[in-house]
Amino acid sequence: MEATIPLLALLFGGGLFILLSVRRGATLTAREVLINYLDARRRGRAEEAYRCLAATTRAGCGLEGYKEANSLGSGLVAELVGRHVSFTVERIEENPDRVVARVAVTAPDFPLMLGDICRALDPARFPEDPLAAQTFLCRRISAFLDAYRREGPPLRTTTADYLLQLEANGWKIAATPPSDAVALPRRPAETQGVAHDGDGA
Repeated sequence: MEATIPLLALLFGGGLFILLSVRRGATLTAREVLINYLDARRRGRAEEAYRCLAATTRAGCGLEGYKEANSLGSGLVAELVGRHVSFTVERIEENPDRVVARVAVTAPDFPLMLGDICRALDPARFPEDPLAAQTFLCRRISAFLDAYRREGPPLRTTTADYLLQLEANGWKIAATPPSDAVALPRRPAETQGVAHDGDGA
């Protein structure tokens, strides 16, 4: 009898933890669910982001397919890039079971950065000697990393509308309509002093 008491206590504690977790998930506001989803996407936590999706959205894509499509790959690259990604929920239009939220996302201007790197690493400019080519490659890449570390990468901000719907287990992301805003190039200095819901911390 005495041996079963710790087991019963463990089962009771585990059940209580699960119950509280489920209730907490069901009582999150639409804004909190959206922020959790965006933060999970930014950090490459695909499974966590998938749990924020509406049932109809999940029905069209299984977890494994979603993880494969949204994985950030190398953790090192994800860390370097993710710290420069932030988002702000600009406005929310609420209804009893439906919410439309406008989100501004600021991230490195990847096309611009890749274009600069490709021009600097033009294969025609590589020395034929392997050791000289290694030096050329390392110095060019180091120059970009040093510049981004010193000045920050070029940034751009876009907006997108997210549709959330209330399900039995709480608010879920139902759809991401195409953005109707123009991308605005911004440098890091222009974003200082702006409060963000999610940042690269």
